[in-house]
Amino acid sequence: HKALRERGCPISGVVISDWTGIKPKANRMWYNWVLERELYPNWKHLVDDLENASINVGLYVNPCIDEIPPHLRSGRRYIFGEAEDNGYFIKDPTTKQVYNFGTESAHCGVVDMTNQDAVNWFKETIIQNEMLGRAGASFWMADTNFDAPIGAKYKCDPDGGRGLSVVNRFPQDFAKVNRDAIRDAGREGDSFFFASSGFSETAQLVATSLSDRVSNLHAKNDGGMMAALNGIINGGVSGFALGHCAVSMAVPEKLGKGISTRSRDMICRWLEMMAFTSLFRTHDGEGVGITAYEDGFVLDQLTRWSK
Repeated sequence: HKALRERGCPISGVVISDWTGIKPKANRMWYNWVLERELYPNWKHLVDDLENASINVGLYVNPCIDEIPPHLRSGRRYIFGEAEDNGYFIKDPTTKQVYNFGTESAHCGVVDMTNQDAVNWFKETIIQNEMLGRAGASFWMADTNFDAPIGAKYKCDPDGGRGLSVVNRFPQDFAKVNRDAIRDAGREGDSFFFASSGFSETAQLVATSLSDRVSNLHAKNDGGMMAALNGIINGGVSGFALGHCAVSMAVPEKLGKGISTRSRDMICRWLEMMAFTSLFRTHDGEGVGITAYEDGFVLDQLTRWSK
């Protein structure tokens, strides 16, 4: 932040994706959607400092909710328990219990976006009260984070048989929940979100984002730069006019199936390409200790194209 400010780089927002705390040994945030005071004891001071610098606070959310272990529940709001007790999760059609998207030792449920009571709860409790309210967010990424199971039991399809149509609409329904939450909170003029997936009518609700974990410049079939460009253009032709892709600043030795090192050249080309899309943003990457934020030349290019 300091290095970018010294270069005169305009920073309009910062995404704080670990606002709910870090899940031990999993190298990801807790899907508990409650502001973690232990990790950020001076959260309000942080938000105030950013706002005084004209920087908006961004968050991350998805419809998954982790089951917090009993020894970690003290002092925390137990969102999983609330959703389970009220029947807000997608169910396993065989056991009639919560459909587990986690492991045997670490359960994770998904809120049923076809259940209107669950939708209202998620909209009010998590988005309006926690994110817009306590956390003071101005924008966020609404990520579906998974492929909704075709064979699961949904509120709108208690007997099964319509799973495919439900799955296709699921990310769109989640986008609508986020859009309605902003509207109902009276925040349409100063808040927004973007989504990572969608369906036929998603473009009416939200801007969309392609993957930010690309490993090379050119390949069309492995998430490379050409694939991202084709996706944004084809999405625009199909009605998804507000498409973009985050510029990943991570520089891992290997990424996914590729063996190409993400080079300075690739990152700079990516910055240039994204400067002409609807949203110009960067991403740190996951589980990577080295980032291009340590490279002065890349920071110069980031400053240039952000203007």
